[in-house]
Amino acid sequence: MGQQTSDKGIAFGLAINAAVNFSRDILLSTKSSACDALGVSVRIFYGSPATTVENLVEFAKSGIDGLILCGFRRSLAASFVNLAKDLPPVVLGLYAPLEEGEVRRSEKIKTLVFDNNLIGSLAADYFLGHGLLNFAFLGCNVLREKLACEIRFSSFRRRIEEKSSLPATIAKYICGNPSSNEDFWVRDEACVVAWLKSLPHPCGLFVNGEIEAFAILKQCQQLGVDVPRQIEILCVDNSFGFCERASPTISNIHVDFNSTADIAIKMLLSMIGKTERATGAEEVVKLQLEIRDRGSTASGRGYGLVAERAKEYVRTHACEGIGVPDVVRQVGASRRIVEKRVREATGRSVLELIRSVRLEEVRRLLKETDLPISEIMARSGYQINSNLSVIFKGVHGMSMRQYRALNRQRGCAGSRPEGRV
Repeated sequence: MGQQTSDKGIAFGLAINAAVNFSRDILLSTKSSACDALGVSVRIFYGSPATTVENLVEFAKSGIDGLILCGFRRSLAASFVNLAKDLPPVVLGLYAPLEEGEVRRSEKIKTLVFDNNLIGSLAADYFLGHGLLNFAFLGCNVLREKLACEIRFSSFRRRIEEKSSLPATIAKYICGNPSSNEDFWVRDEACVVAWLKSLPHPCGLFVNGEIEAFAILKQCQQLGVDVPRQIEILCVDNSFGFCERASPTISNIHVDFNSTADIAIKMLLSMIGKTERATGAEEVVKLQLEIRDRGSTASGRGYGLVAERAKEYVRTHACEGIGVPDVVRQVGASRRIVEKRVREATGRSVLELIRSVRLEEVRRLLKETDLPISEIMARSGYQINSNLSVIFKGVHGMSMRQYRALNRQRGCAGSRPEGRV
């Protein structure tokens, strides 16, 4: 059942749920970190969702000084503490916040938990960095996730409201029966689909878990919603590998396994009295998190999507008298992001892009029609009292009448003087 990596010094056990990716990844990081800690050996218990507390107690008899549990349900760890009172445990990877009674017991069982406030803030910052102004949150109301879900959404919304430079839309849907842990999708599929159809595009959708994200991705594909061009999807966790198996793959908030392993080992060594423990040290430590970029949010990585929407809107509406604020509203991103992406893509500001399209229309009308200058100005989106004459002469080195006369003489649409805005 166990495998000892060394015959000397301290030995601690690592009990993992082999059915969970998180456990397998933390196993590799923990073994590597333990090898760097002089005199520490590791014995491994490969468990499953069916593992019982009796299995863990039997494993503890193999001669270990402490135990790290990873990927098991919280009740299993609590039962183990009651039966193996002299063996200090560290529990990794609790998504739901600890309840008051569990916090009081933390002197006996040290716990590494996910910071749900940080999870919400990370998701908000990620989408805001993509220039989005429409956001949505899909949560699950089942017993094991209800409180964590509430904390994440509150943090997600608060961060968006604090940092968004323009008014943002934030849609929320919480599904599932709070009295059980049943499959949310079976009960709420029709309602979730209706909610999904109502979301504005482009939108950043933050999903509470990987199974839910996988289901939402499939539903988007059935509805003809383009992921990530219309909806970007980011979820929490990838314990069961749904994120990597999906097409496109799903971006997720991910645990930093190396730092987690180091923290767990130091906590366990302090509990068995082999290292000095800092006075007032917290018994509950929050895991370090990072975002894994995958295909479901790929559109936000560069200037492509924002710039394309801005250029297309300017191309089709520049001569209707629009301004930069109109472009920003249509694109659905902050002005700073729109200006940055457009300049990266075109070398011009949004205003310069609008002027460029308008001037192109002025040139076309001067060459192909006999319309008076005042009519050409109106059709090109300029006011009669605008400074078009000054702009045109600055670009082409001649007045609009001279331009028309010159091109009429040449009789060639392609041989017109060009300039730069």
